[in-house]
Amino acid sequence: MPRPRVSEADVTTARSGSLDIDTRLSGTVNQLLDLFASTAPDELAVRFFESDASYEDVTAQQLRHRAWGIAELLRRHAPAGSRVLFLLPPGIDYIASFFGCLEAGMIAVPAYPLDAKNVRASLSRLSGMARDCEPAIALTAASDGVDTSDLPLAETGLADVRWLDVEHAVPTSTLTLEATQDPEQTALLQYTSGSTGNPRGVMVTHRNLLENLTAMYVAYGHNPGDALASWLPPYHDMGLIAGILLPIYGTATGYHMAPRTFVRNPELWLKSISDGAVTTTFAPNFAFDHIVSRVPKENLEGLDLSSWRRAINGAEPVRPDTLRRFAQHLEPPG
Repeated sequence: MPRPRVSEADVTTARSGSLDIDTRLSGTVNQLLDLFASTAPDELAVRFFESDASYEDVTAQQLRHRAWGIAELLRRHAPAGSRVLFLLPPGIDYIASFFGCLEAGMIAVPAYPLDAKNVRASLSRLSGMARDCEPAIALTAASDGVDTSDLPLAETGLADVRWLDVEHAVPTSTLTLEATQDPEQTALLQYTSGSTGNPRGVMVTHRNLLENLTAMYVAYGHNPGDALASWLPPYHDMGLIAGILLPIYGTATGYHMAPRTFVRNPELWLKSISDGAVTTTFAPNFAFDHIVSRVPKENLEGLDLSSWRRAINGAEPVRPDTLRRFAQHLEPPG
């Protein structure tokens, strides 16, 4: 993701506001959730939409307790510093697992979840990544319908990996483990897709992430009380850093859904923005075309999008014609 330009004046203004920028910059990424849960435990942290009629909410405190439970589960099976392969679908468990992994002092390795309809192809795609990073643990979800007990793991570099079902983690209000929390530690291995060659990983430290989050928060003019909405995949850098981490950084509510939910029902995304008074979204250019083509103007009646101040467009070429059509189409609801 391109880093927004931030001036010294911007940083000075942010530091004079109610968000404690310096505390965030001096800590680790998992401490962002600790700070959110300590200062606003009952604040809605995440709402995840499964469908128009189904969603799950967690407060900041509940999310922290789920993350702690996952941290305890991970540390029962591997030491601090181990790599954890994320094979989870989008959802609250993914978000809690990311923070739990960092709380355990481990390194997160986001990857596409296994495809229950074509597991062997999924494993083939993972093999280059697994051989490179040598994960100790692979996090999965039994509800995905993938049986990991009869997989050809030896030929994919995953034979020695411990497969853990995140749904077995029990939320806890106390954390017994201790891990060294160093901002210079690697927090994340971000891999390329591997579509044009072997996947290549970038070592991203806690400090890298915190400086990028600060740059986004300051440059985009965020304030406490803002809300963000994202349907981007969490294993993509924009989906993870902007969609998941930025709301936690700013003690803001994140409204989330899976990419397939948005593709099938882009109107639900607009409804979440309206109902949650969302101020900021991140999406690629195609999303704006998709809304114009799939959401007729009569379906916009009753929506209030006046809170939406930042519709950040990236990750693929930005087309001015798309944005003009989008602005005209959504002018009636604000």
